[in-house]
Amino acid sequence: ISTTEGLEYKMTTAIQKLNNKVSALLGLQDKIHVKLYLSSSLYQIAPYIGLKQLSKIPDDLARIVQKLNQENYNKLEFEHLDPATDEDREAIAKKYNVMTVKWPELAKGTVPPGKGAIGLVTEFGERALVTRLLQVIQIPILGTQYQLMNMKEIEEIIDKNVEALIDINEDLGYLADHGTLNLSGASPFGQTALQQQDAVMNFRSLISQSYTLKQVNLKEESIPDNLKSMLIARPTLPFSDYELFQIDQFLMKGKNLVLILDR
Repeated sequence: ISTTEGLEYKMTTAIQKLNNKVSALLGLQDKIHVKLYLSSSLYQIAPYIGLKQLSKIPDDLARIVQKLNQENYNKLEFEHLDPATDEDREAIAKKYNVMTVKWPELAKGTVPPGKGAIGLVTEFGERALVTRLLQVIQIPILGTQYQLMNMKEIEEIIDKNVEALIDINEDLGYLADHGTLNLSGASPFGQTALQQQDAVMNFRSLISQSYTLKQVNLKEESIPDNLKSMLIARPTLPFSDYELFQIDQFLMKGKNLVLILDR
């Protein structure tokens, strides 16, 4: 494919995607909710972990959503929820696996031990996408370092999440059972898990440019007929003969199967 042909393809795809997005947004009856889960308890430790700007996040995100609303026909609604002041909100944050930070006593006892949640959840109907806003990095000698996602990245992720939630792209099925890699966007725990989640977020960002990920639970349901492609990423549990038969029939229909396997 020549450079000119490649550019024409990208432009055609971008125009089609924009048309799909406009049509989908204009047809929405409900709002898309952008919810910041940020515990006020985190503010007291922010200066000790290099996050002095933490208290500005709610206002910064409100401005980002206001800006995105100009491009999305005012279909977005921003909420700042404090799990530290409401048990129901804390339970919802746990439901979405919003990242929780725990800390010991600090500053010679002036800051008591505690915990707090931080994360962004974009919701529409029964669907939700979780974005981890805080990166935890273990650096030799220096120890644990905390880094907030910059606002430009957050703006881009919210926009992509909106596109994914309103289904403007072709569906890409991904196997969600059999111990496969979790592509849901939920935040795992532990340093290795956090590094894995960074890779997953990068993968989701790349995929979302052209596809909307759809979960397939092969143990509970058949592969939907409307899917043209399906991804199986690092399965760790065996398949039954009937499940393998379903995958075989999927391929026999001329559809696409992408396998990502551990060596």
